[in-house]
Amino acid sequence: MLQVRNDAGQMVPLGSVAKTKEVYGPIFVKRYNLYTAAPVSGALLQGVSSGEVIGAVDHIANATLPRSMKADWTELMYMQIIEGNTTGIVFALAVVCVFLALSALYESWTLPLAVILVVPLCVLSSLIGVLVTNTSVNIFVQIGLVVLVGLACKNAILVVEFAKELHMKGQSVFDATLEASRLRLRPILMTSFAFILGVVPLCVASGAGAEMRRSLGIAVFSGMLGVTMFGIFFTPVFFYVIQGVGETSLFAGAAMQWAVSGLLGFGLGAGTGYLLALLGWFPVHWAVIVGGVAGVLMVAAVRGYMPSCCRDPLAA
Repeated sequence: MLQVRNDAGQMVPLGSVAKTKEVYGPIFVKRYNLYTAAPVSGALLQGVSSGEVIGAVDHIANATLPRSMKADWTELMYMQIIEGNTTGIVFALAVVCVFLALSALYESWTLPLAVILVVPLCVLSSLIGVLVTNTSVNIFVQIGLVVLVGLACKNAILVVEFAKELHMKGQSVFDATLEASRLRLRPILMTSFAFILGVVPLCVASGAGAEMRRSLGIAVFSGMLGVTMFGIFFTPVFFYVIQGVGETSLFAGAAMQWAVSGLLGFGLGAGTGYLLALLGWFPVHWAVIVGGVAGVLMVAAVRGYMPSCCRDPLAA
């Protein structure tokens, strides 16, 4: 029997001053952020991404729940919301890294462009394959898109590298492009279809974890198929146009080469710093300034070190 103290300081039964009754409640009261909470678990339908689910649930909760209640997320969904959609940032950083690596390899700003321009074709082909198969754009598809950057550039390098060597031996840009396209067609098709056929088991996977394997397989399969079909036609065109423009009298002067190289170096450095800042690694203004200055200094160091006989128009 519960007792309470009266105004005289004496203990009296609670039943003498109030009517009591037994009421049964939950053994455990779940809380989230110190608020009473009711956990709800669910699963994604096939072809629906986690971002779509988050948006739909938040919309329904805001439209139906009273003002005293709200919906919140935990675990993986909470981490996804906190991190945000960083796929575009990571993809852009991957493209920048490939471009810088190719610029150092070829000692030129122009030739990497002929390679990098094939990347949008592989991304477009990959997304078309994902949409046709009604596959959600999940984390595995996003990883596949980043992987496709290197795979697409690999095919383009087979043509660009050979055309560059032929052009340095004295052939015209047109003749070098035509000869490289003819000689490198079979290696491109062999390596591409060897990889494409190798990921077919991922596209038709079944069993535990099949959805993850299919998502990655379909993204890479369709992307490589598209870049193979389009790349063998467009990569020679990119090389011919870009190399031809780079050899015009407009870019032949040393002052113009220094100016363009400095601008490109500043733009790449500042852009890389901005992307890293979006990931939360550095403050935005400092990242852009430091990245731009570092890009200009890197270009100046490379141009000052490289012998003049090795420079081509728009060389790094």
